[in-house]
Amino acid sequence: MSSRWLLRLASLMLALGWMAFIYWESSGPITLDIPELFPHEDKLFHAVAFGLLAMCYLGSFPLGNSGYHRHHVIWAIALATLYGAFDEWHQSFVPGRTADAADLLADAIGAALFAGLMARVVRMRRKAPLRSG
Repeated sequence: MSSRWLLRLASLMLALGWMAFIYWESSGPITLDIPELFPHEDKLFHAVAFGLLAMCYLGSFPLGNSGYHRHHVIWAIALATLYGAFDEWHQSFVPGRTADAADLLADAIGAALFAGLMARVVRMRRKAPLRSG
């Protein structure tokens, strides 16, 4: 088994584990009474959570010679956003929670930012000349 294949498998397992964590976290009512540091801070949490999910998805796709293919980046963003939609739908059945389109938008923005950044960093690293020594 190649190390690239193992990394892809690990990324997929991380994505599945992160999805399970998100599901578990959104399955109960919000019970913390912690004051917000800034208005709508939950949108930042959504963006980071689904951005990390998109990065895990992207890591499960094969790398090309110059990095990730554009369609893999799009798939990673789409999958994370679809899971965000599922999570919002799921929350609509949880007492004390609601489905929120603004949360879904934050999920999609986070997924696009994180996956895009990851793809760009990988592409830049692959184009960098090898260092000797």
